[in-house]
Amino acid sequence: MWTIESLRETISSRKVYIYGVNLEGNGICRLFSYHNFSVAGFVDSRRFDGDKKLGKPIIHPDTFFSSADPKNDFLIIGTKHRETKALAIGKCTSHLFQRDKDFIISTELCEYLPTIEISGICNLRCISCNLGVEGAQHGGFMESGVYLKVLEKMIKEIPLMNSVCLYLWGEPLLHPELSEIVKVTSAHGIACDISTNLNPGRYLEKLIEARPDMITVPCSGIGQNYEMTHTKGKWETFKENLNRLRFYIDKFNSDTAVRIIYHLYKHNLEEDYDRMESIAKELGFFFFPLVANIFPEKVFNYVVKKEAIPEGMRQINERLIFPVEEQLAYSIENKHRFCPNMKAFPTVRWDKSVILCCNREGPKLSEDYLETSLASMAQQRKNHETCAVCKSHGIHRFFDVNGKVSVVDGKRIVTR
Repeated sequence: MWTIESLRETISSRKVYIYGVNLEGNGICRLFSYHNFSVAGFVDSRRFDGDKKLGKPIIHPDTFFSSADPKNDFLIIGTKHRETKALAIGKCTSHLFQRDKDFIISTELCEYLPTIEISGICNLRCISCNLGVEGAQHGGFMESGVYLKVLEKMIKEIPLMNSVCLYLWGEPLLHPELSEIVKVTSAHGIACDISTNLNPGRYLEKLIEARPDMITVPCSGIGQNYEMTHTKGKWETFKENLNRLRFYIDKFNSDTAVRIIYHLYKHNLEEDYDRMESIAKELGFFFFPLVANIFPEKVFNYVVKKEAIPEGMRQINERLIFPVEEQLAYSIENKHRFCPNMKAFPTVRWDKSVILCCNREGPKLSEDYLETSLASMAQQRKNHETCAVCKSHGIHRFFDVNGKVSVVDGKRIVTR
């Protein structure tokens, strides 16, 4: 297991480069800078030579490997994309970089991507979300002082932690101390990701001034299509705040990355898709289409406990590209595969409780993260009956949102 000391000894006087300008890449840069390593730059094919991130130059892989030398350079591969990661490893080995000596994979530094839910309240009632179900229990805010204690304990327990998600189901932009929380996170050498429906805009300027590393913006169409699935959301407000987001990023010269997560339904694959892709391009934001789905815990209850799926979710099921029964059949076929939620740990809720899984509201592993060791919670999770039941039914693979978008005979289709 890597430590700061073993990294310092291995890297020695070589220049450190990070392959991948993403949340984890940012986090590694922040972590290393916090511990007084000299980061020379990033390597990424999606950017032009000479671009910068966190004040460091971005170099195209072809440019980097044309002069890279393991005697002088040390590379950390931070990309999560399997093909890109394989390509990076191949380039390293072909240029005589040895694994664990001259390059490492970021997941070898830290096995977890923790979540700290700073807001347990949401302004929307999306019909595919657990907080959109009638009678759903909304929570409150995690105060910045409590957040600091949670973060500091987390860093002690996960010494090479580099990034954190500041959201679960609530809306972070409702939190009056959001900008302070972002600043505290960065000051501790940690990158942060914030997911927002972008309908509340009161704290947007202060947020961008605080320079979060990543802002994730879910979207499910334009106009009425947006408002149907982002229930109680307003399309015009969403669109206006997208433009404000661009304005504030330019105003503060922030290198905050914005990715629009486009939820794919049967009804938004044509004009809506083209329009949102165009808006993202015009604003300089990344556009990521993902397959829409419903909250997995309700599916677990449907399969295991024989409970009815909530009415709103049943309605939206007709518009899903892969309806529940079809998705369940796919999940069963793939139940032998790993659980993608294992890395998302620990998941600390706004009230400091820790839940078993980021895709479930319960059961809890602890009522108070500050009073329970990470090791004991990890052991509980390892042997938890709920996990065993979930995997036996393949539900751990239900929330598979990846899909291949292509055009056939002039129509956009989604396949696995």
